[in-house]
Amino acid sequence: MKQSDIIRWYSRQDVGLAIVKASENKEVAVRLVSGGFGKRPNVLQFPKDVSNFARSGVTSFHISVENWSDPLRLSSESTEHFMSELRESWDLIIDIDCPWFEYSRKTARLIVEYLKSQGVKNIGVKFSGNKGWHIGVPAESFPEYIFAGKVEIRKTFPILLDRILKKIKTDLNDYLNNINSSYYESNLSEILRKTSKSKDEISKNNKINFLKLMDIDLAMASPRHLIRSPYSLHEKRGLVSIVIDEKNIEKFEFDDAKPENVDNMKIFLDRSKSVKNEAKNLFTGINLDEEESSTKKYDFVKLELKDEIFPPCMKRILNGLEDGRKRALFSLINFYKNFDMDWHDLEAKIYDWNSKNKPPLKKGYIKSQLSWHQKQNKVVPPPNCKAHYQEIGVCFPDNTCKKIKNPLTYVSFKSK
Repeated sequence: MKQSDIIRWYSRQDVGLAIVKASENKEVAVRLVSGGFGKRPNVLQFPKDVSNFARSGVTSFHISVENWSDPLRLSSESTEHFMSELRESWDLIIDIDCPWFEYSRKTARLIVEYLKSQGVKNIGVKFSGNKGWHIGVPAESFPEYIFAGKVEIRKTFPILLDRILKKIKTDLNDYLNNINSSYYESNLSEILRKTSKSKDEISKNNKINFLKLMDIDLAMASPRHLIRSPYSLHEKRGLVSIVIDEKNIEKFEFDDAKPENVDNMKIFLDRSKSVKNEAKNLFTGINLDEEESSTKKYDFVKLELKDEIFPPCMKRILNGLEDGRKRALFSLINFYKNFDMDWHDLEAKIYDWNSKNKPPLKKGYIKSQLSWHQKQNKVVPPPNCKAHYQEIGVCFPDNTCKKIKNPLTYVSFKSK
């Protein structure tokens, strides 16, 4: 998009008001015309702030999953304890990762109906601006305490959010396999035709792994994670991240999100409509004390470390970055955790990588992130391709990239 068109969009009074409203008690980060992110943290107070940022070269606005008492007190040196005290609450945000828009739309409907089945009524639905969706439940719909009043929910982030997202993924995959296997298509051949996947790629033991078709981004459950703000533009698509009524998911078309067609601003997370405890069933069956196996069965767990077969995105990250360093750090740690290496070697590689950044991340921030990841007794993959890596400017796919969905799958593929 031309910067003049971007400025015109963000200069609209209704757009500025909608973005400011969505960013209340949120940390705000701005993306620059150069492709990188501006200095964090930021906040928005007035619609004029939005237009002024656009005139200074900002292309989009991103807001935190967490709600803070004072976002401006956050810094790269913030400890886990400090953030826990500053965090007032956190919202349930489900980020749908599906490259086929027809299936992405069906997944959005599936998740909305799942939340309804759990007793949740106040559900926000937002088009991401590209091909995905953000489905949200405000913190005001949660109970304040769980486990017989012993645990304050606001202090369970990000572990509880991580467990909820995984529970939703498991429940949906089980539902699709055991109850409604024809939800996406009436036959497997049609799925294979539309996705250009082989049967072996999306099935195992004669069961479809529906998480190969639709997935939920677990990166949402990480400190200071951001999503595109409602009514922010998507730079590459030129579309608006619009809020829609969940009844209109099936009717939604990309043209609806063109700036010239957007004229009715809705609230993504309408906290005034929340009823305390209506989302309590989402927490049923979750045990924060249980340890997840570090050998969780991903296809790419504990790979042999061979730098020469890393995917292009990871090779570019490892050369050092100027922008997107924090998001790259999250990806890199989760990437390395899947290899056969001890923790000291992992730390050494992270610090060596950081020395190549311009400028390097502060050592205190690196230390706090490593400490948090070391305490997680689980092995999960880094974020899936492509959007995450495109946004930090390291996605330059080769022929192998066309066959995979995650950087670790790339390594598995090359190892064969």
